[in-house]
Parts: sequence; structure tokens; C-alpha cells
Amino acid sequence: SFCKEAAPSNPLPIKIGPLSVRSLGKIEYSRDSFHSSRYLWPIGFKSTWKAQDSDVLYESEVLDGAAVGDVGGMGEIDGPIFMVTVKMAGQSPKEFFGRSAKEAWRNALENDKAEERFGFREHEVRRRVEGLRHAFDCQHYEFLELRQQGGER
Repeated sequence: SFCKEAAPSNPLPIKIGPLSVRSLGKIEYSRDSFHSSRYLWPIGFKSTWKAQDSDVLYESEVLDGAAVGDVGGMGEIDGPIFMVTVKMAGQSPKEFFGRSAKEAWRNALENDKAEERFGFREHEVRRRVEGLRHAFDCQHYEFLELRQQGGER
């Protein structure tokens, strides 16, 4: 079957080095802002990132801007809001937001050259997100397999 989201052979979390994907979320296909030609941003997607030699845990999540309202001073957004929560032992968690995964990570790391660590660029994560129900209904998204073949769906 094309949809892989509930297949027992594909358990969560997906672990790739310091990255651990905990939830694939749900595809929002009726609003174009939740996908591009290269990426799908499912609502409720959750991952964590923790360097081996660090006690800092970074939790990433895709939120529905229409449901959460104004967070992080970004105003009302009818699209995805990317949140990174930084958790350090003995300190209150700190939340950082962005209109893109990269922006949220750059805010969290206070580094405008930082890469996003949600996991969206990882092949296995992309493959699994593509297998979610309604991924095929995202009209602008180009599936990896079709991209590699240079074809159209």
C-alpha cells in the first residue's frame, strides 16, 4: 500500500544519529501553505535532537497557525508555525518560533547560519511523511521517487 503511516513494519521513533522522530503528524492538504514542491509539513510532526555530549534536548514541532493564534509575536498565520523547545536540566523550557523550520532553529540556537534539525531533509523521514494519508492530495508537492526519475505524477 502507498500509505505507510500505520504499518507495523514502520515503527516510531525513527532514529537517525542525534535525531529522533516521535510523531509524523497529519497532512493538511486543503491549505497550500502546509507543503511546497519539495516539502510536506504535517501538523503535529514532532522530533527531538540531542547531541551525544550534551544535556540539552531540542524538541521540534509543527503547529497549525490558525489553531494556535499569535505566538512568538508573529501575528495570525494561516499556515504552519515551527516551534523548537529547548530543555536544559534545572531550567525552564524555552520556546522559539518561526515561519520556517530553519527560522525556528536559528532563533533557538541564536545563530543565523544554523540548519534546521526537524529532520525534514532526511530521506527516511521524507519517505515516511510521503506515506501519510492525503500526501498525494498536496497538489504542488513532487514525490521523491518522481523527482529522481524527472517525471510528473
